[in-house]
Amino acid sequence: MNGCLQKFILLLLLLAFVVLVSAAAVQSEREFSGTINNTIRIRLKITQSGNAIRGTYLYEKVGKDIQLNGSVNGQQQVTIKETDANGNQTGIFKGRFIGSDVLEGTWSNADGTKTFPFRVSTGSAASLPAASSNDGITGEYVRLDAKGRIEKESGAGINVRLLKDGSAEIQGEAVLVVDAKRGNVRTGNVEGTYKLNGNKLLVKGEGEYDCSLTITFGKGTLEVTGDNNQCGGLGVNFDGSYKRVGAPKFQ
Repeated sequence: MNGCLQKFILLLLLLAFVVLVSAAAVQSEREFSGTINNTIRIRLKITQSGNAIRGTYLYEKVGKDIQLNGSVNGQQQVTIKETDANGNQTGIFKGRFIGSDVLEGTWSNADGTKTFPFRVSTGSAASLPAASSNDGITGEYVRLDAKGRIEKESGAGINVRLLKDGSAEIQGEAVLVVDAKRGNVRTGNVEGTYKLNGNKLLVKGEGEYDCSLTITFGKGTLEVTGDNNQCGGLGVNFDGSYKRVGAPKFQ
């Protein structure tokens, strides 16, 4: 009898151990970073327990956590709702995991009137900065005037970072000084992550009036062409020749 009791107790302990190990394997916390609409940088932290997902995300320029709750199915497809402090739904992420490192799909606002692509990845994903800063792409570039000198007042600069998946992250600003005394200064911005095609980077927004241009990389230089004049204030334009002056300075 004692032998049977001992075996029963050992069996219970074994079952309890299996349950604990399974729970630990199913529940995991991961942190991601990436963009919505290729331009809006976000950070996302989720905990997965079985098929349930909960967590938070924030816009890097705002820095305020937004609550997330959702689920993932056997095909790694996810549906995650975001809510405000009062529990009202403010948006929804729909997409899929690619392995355990990348989550991509579409984000929509509460009433579905706005829908944008999103892509986030963990620290071990392919879409992280390339290992070398001397890759021929990465750097801070400033625009040159007609005499090959760095522009002083009105001007433009673009930061570029090559990523391991063959795409490039950019962030640039252009300034047009119309009347310095009256403070009439117009600015333009371009940012996002785009796929390289050889030495060319096609920057194209989703809508008809979104910023679009083409960047062609040379040796320590880049050339911007095809600016559609939708990247900022009236008359602001990124077209021109640029010189690399150092490491990128992303904000």
